[in-house]
Amino acid sequence: MKRLLARLPVPGRFARNLGEMGVAQIAIRISRLATTLVLARLLTPEDYGLAAIVLTVYEFVALFTRNGIAARVVRASDAEVETVARTAYTLTWLVCGALVAIQAAVAPLAAWALHEPRLLAPIAAMGLIYLVTPLCDIQCAFQQREGRLRRIAVTGAIQVVADNLLTALLAWYGLGMWAIVLPKLLVAPIWAIGTRPGHWWRPASSWSLDGWRDIARFSRDVVGIELMTTAQANVDNLLVGACLGVEALGYYYFAFNAGLGLVLGLVNAFAVAVYPHLCEARLDSVRLARRYRDSMWAAGGVAVALVLPQVLLAPMYVPLVFGEKVRARPGRDQRAATGTRHRADRGGGRSCNRPLAGRGFGARRRSPARCRCRPYRPGARGQPADRRSDGVSDRRFCSRRTAGGWR
Repeated sequence: MKRLLARLPVPGRFARNLGEMGVAQIAIRISRLATTLVLARLLTPEDYGLAAIVLTVYEFVALFTRNGIAARVVRASDAEVETVARTAYTLTWLVCGALVAIQAAVAPLAAWALHEPRLLAPIAAMGLIYLVTPLCDIQCAFQQREGRLRRIAVTGAIQVVADNLLTALLAWYGLGMWAIVLPKLLVAPIWAIGTRPGHWWRPASSWSLDGWRDIARFSRDVVGIELMTTAQANVDNLLVGACLGVEALGYYYFAFNAGLGLVLGLVNAFAVAVYPHLCEARLDSVRLARRYRDSMWAAGGVAVALVLPQVLLAPMYVPLVFGEKVRARPGRDQRAATGTRHRADRGGGRSCNRPLAGRGFGARRRSPARCRCRPYRPGARGQPADRRSDGVSDRRFCSRRTAGGWR
């Protein structure tokens, strides 16, 4: 990793931050690979389908936690940063409190729409994760602002590794869908415990809404970008579940993640590292453009170096991880891995657009990828012959900044 970053046209601190995030993500991927070996043999496609719906609903609601409020603290000038931080802290509590209520309201609607009463409890329970965000979001923003990402990287790695281990353990004890959902609730406090001590800033005794309109204007563009990104990454789950059913969604969720999940975390780590790097040059358009260009070259170099081995090695690692029944069909993982290269460009572009939000750049987005549905026919080309098979593949839960879970 260090040798690769040394060849890229990026300054030392950015390369160090990117390296720390990358090393943490590699640890996450190793633990996730071990978890996948267990889950592929213990959970059924129906379990995966139900978990995919729960996590997809969560992702669509959780995108409003990636609302640019904390990002505005990273971008603030030294003179205004304290005022912005106090207002951002207040707004974060208001938004996250509202999201808990929204998630609880969405749960019965999703269960009714999909005719699956088993979805009610897990979807509602996932809303409790939002209460962790206000406890540490501003402290994380200050650490990003100062270019200190080691604590964020280490805490995220510990949280997700713990999530993966708990997932494997609960799957071993036969908890089914809850083996994927419950660990995310149990490990959520790790994020606050690990990142909050990383900066001295603490909120004043009284809340403040000074300058909230400026933060809201900045947040509007960020939320729009995140909405498009989340829809592109997750709407396929909803379409597959609605068109083909929960069990077919389980196959799709598992198989698609086999190609994307092993690399996508590193792409998202790049997004975390590049944002403060660009914010330092926000007042100099020439310098900002140069950093934007160099950052995108760095993103492309890292993505190609990571994706290419995965594509070439798919015929070997797919049977090893997911069982002999998929030996003849490694192409699905090669296609999914190839798609990661395009997601890398979008992930880097999303962060690069944030410092420019409010200047007209944040609205230019690509349209979401199109998705086609086919009737389920056991034994058809590209579809599993045995719907009861446990030797399946996997789909992602990757919450960029939520840092929680088996993804």
